[in-house]
Amino acid sequence: MRRVGVLMSVADAPEGQARLAAFLKGLQQWGWTEGRNVRIDTRWGGGDAERTRKNVAELLALGPDVFLASGDHPVVELQHATRTAPIVFTMVGDPVGAGFVESLARPGGNITGFVFQQLELAQKQVELLNQAFPDRTRLAMLFDAQSADQFVAAERTAKLLNLQVQSLRLENPPYDFEAAIRGAASGDAQMLLILSSPFFLPYRARIVEGRMRTASLPCSSPGIGPSWAGS
Repeated sequence: MRRVGVLMSVADAPEGQARLAAFLKGLQQWGWTEGRNVRIDTRWGGGDAERTRKNVAELLALGPDVFLASGDHPVVELQHATRTAPIVFTMVGDPVGAGFVESLARPGGNITGFVFQQLELAQKQVELLNQAFPDRTRLAMLFDAQSADQFVAAERTAKLLNLQVQSLRLENPPYDFEAAIRGAASGDAQMLLILSSPFFLPYRARIVEGRMRTASLPCSSPGIGPSWAGS
């Protein structure tokens, strides 16, 4: 029986369970059924670095044939722990910039996976906000450690468009999104961009609620679902 070690950056919550269920469904479509010809060992990080390292050690001790790693931090810890076990990643922003792979065309090493072009998307969101509200020049960006590279890319685009940027970096989940959004409004921001992070997903309802309390602040988010715009 083959063995797969699954390391999730999100918490063991509905969002994470939905992603795991989709993975198991995909395996079944290719003839791999848990308990029959494959065993799935799952660990949940929930944004805790120490917990993630402990999970990596536990999974390595089980001797999986392959790892599935969701999120940048699990990949970082697995990369430090093994250079031989195959690792497939998802929910990673910039695998080349992070040093996970040599290039998108030729990953090399023991790591490969799927990348959502979040850097380009973050830049495009800045452009769209600028086009939708050409008379507004002050843009607040909300991000965390997982989306710091997106902030750098988005900030570069904002400067090219002569936009003033307010940095709103959140540290250590669970985050206080409402306070961050209030901070954007009190800082005279005219637009808000919420960058994409796997740690934001479980809090989508709170983000929307906090945004709706500042209805005059146009908001766009590539990572939590629909985009909103207010006049």
